[in-house]
Amino acid sequence: MIKTCAKVQNAPLAENYYLEAKRTVGLNLKIINSLMNLYARKHDPYECEKLLLEAKDMGMQIDTPTYTTLINSYYKAKNLKKCWSLYYDRVVTN
Repeated sequence: MIKTCAKVQNAPLAENYYLEAKRTVGLNLKIINSLMNLYARKHDPYECEKLLLEAKDMGMQIDTPTYTTLINSYYKAKNLKKCWSLYYDRVVTN
């Protein structure tokens, strides 16, 4: 449902589903990435990064699709310097 809300950019409903999932079944990278996609479409990389940091704080290992969503959010916000910085941190140093 979060993914569907993200496609139509219904942030309040997506956030409600996210909080409901967090409360009832717990979070995983697929759920987090779905909400990150919404923020990427809304050109809000800072919200994407907050979600990624939340996942890291929960001990999740960040996968390539989730990291790519973060890079894409900065690209859509026209912050290419940050895109390359994130790419370099992920690909070159790992």
